[in-house]
This record gives sequence, structure tokens and C-alpha cells, in this order.
Amino acid sequence: MNATTLIEAIKDDLGYLKLHRSAEIFAGLADGDQRQDRLEFLAALVAEEAAATRQRRLNARLRFAHFPGRRTIEEFDFDFQPSINPDIIRDLAGLGFVEAGTPILFLGKPGCGKSH
Repeated sequence: MNATTLIEAIKDDLGYLKLHRSAEIFAGLADGDQRQDRLEFLAALVAEEAAATRQRRLNARLRFAHFPGRRTIEEFDFDFQPSINPDIIRDLAGLGFVEAGTPILFLGKPGCGKSH
């Protein structure tokens, strides 16, 4: 079996095993630096597949959580709830309270803008 046929066979097998990211990058890694030893090659292939799987799982969890949508502080409508101090919210967005170990709790009735 020549190298091209072997690479295609491995890509097909990776796809069959549902290792889709590995199948995508395998040929590029195989054609890469010839000095790369087999363990480094395998480590790169497995690391890329693991990263793709982690990202896929995170995306699925976010989708199944049914969050109302991703929003940023820049999109926050401070006019909706005038009692909210924009400077405090922007300061909290810097996450300094995490490093300081200070707990933060948002309290309020439904519809007052806690989750915006």
C-alpha cells in the first residue's frame, strides 16, 4: 500500500470511528515535519481530537441549558432598570471579586433585570 492510499484508509477509519477532527487534520500532520517522532504525532492528533470533543460538549451543554442568549455588558440596557448603577456593574464585569474571594449575589423580583 502506498502512502497516499494508507493516509486515505486511515482518514476513512477515523471518520468511521467518529473521530472527525482527527480525520480532518490527519493528512496535514502526516505530511508535516518528517523528524516528528510517532509519539509526538500521536499526541498532536489525540490532543486536537480531545479539544474538538471538549468544544462540542460545551456547545451541546450550552444549547441544552436553554440560556436566553449570550449578552455582553455593552448590550446591557441600564435604562430598563434605572436603580442599577452602571459603574458597579462594569466593575463587577472586571471579575476582581473572584480574585478577592468576595461572593456576589443578585437579588430581586422576577423581571427586574438580574439575568438581563
